[in-house]
Parts: sequence; structure tokens; C-alpha cells
Amino acid sequence: MNFFGFSKNEAVGVLLILISIVALTLINLQSSYRKSRDAQRKADVRSFYDRLQEFQADYGFYPESVDGQIKGCNPQTVNEELMFEVCNSDNDSSYFSKLPTDPKTDEGFAYIYMSNQKHFQVYASLESVSEDEYNEDISRLNLNCGTQVCNFGRSDGKTPLDKSLETYENE
Repeated sequence: MNFFGFSKNEAVGVLLILISIVALTLINLQSSYRKSRDAQRKADVRSFYDRLQEFQADYGFYPESVDGQIKGCNPQTVNEELMFEVCNSDNDSSYFSKLPTDPKTDEGFAYIYMSNQKHFQVYASLESVSEDEYNEDISRLNLNCGTQVCNFGRSDGKTPLDKSLETYENE
């Protein structure tokens, strides 16, 4: 019996080779997508860091954090005190307009921001533990980056990422 000019054993061999190629391609494609999402997370956190440094240079403090979000938009003076709103996609802010969201927000991934206005920490959850920036010490804090445990972050440079701001201030 011939299958397109191949014997039965040859056809099975060709089919197994094709299945192997397709399986390896799918595995590599998934790995590429994961690396791409992790690269986007790292770029987003670097962007947060840059904007926070600009904010601090202009105002002399980092924006407050409220439930993991940045309170640094729509500045208004109320009774001679400068007040800010929590930033979201509707805010107009030269620092935090168009805040990035995690590439897998729809699956529960999120960025978190913590600040006591002297120091800050920005966290994300990388999908791959083999990323250079993956930090096991951060993951031990058990911080929730949405539905995931945070394992990557940046701080103002003085604040360690493996300690909460409160712990760091108390030491």
C-alpha cells in the first residue's frame, strides 16, 4: 500500500517527523511570546522608574501610593496644599498619562506601586524564572501583582526590593 509514493512505514516516519516539527515550533513560539511579555514588563517598570524620578525632581517627593496605585495625577491646590488624584486612564498627567498595563492583565497580572513619598518600589511578575531580573527574594515577600506573586521590581535606588518600605524605614 502506497501513501503519496511512500510505503506505510515511510509515511508513518514522515508523519512523526512532521508532528515533532510542529510540536517544537509551538513550544518555541510559546517561549518567544513569554519572553516578549517579560521584556514588555521590564520596559514598563523602567518607564515607571523614569517618570517617578522626574516627578520627584519637580515636586521633591515621590507620589503617594494607594492600594498599589500611583496618587500623582491632576495636581490641585486646596487650602494652599498640593493634592493629587489616583492615576488612571482618564487622568491628565504629564508624568503618568497612559499608564501601561501588564500584557496579561486579562489573566490577572498587574503592576503594583508602593511609596511613603521618600522612597518607592514598583513590582511586576515575570513569567519565566530564567530571566536575569527574576528575583527569588522579592517572591519570598509574597506580594500580589494581581493574581500572581511579584518577582521583579525597581526602587528609588536606596530601598531594597526584598523588604517592605516599613521594614526598611524601621531598620
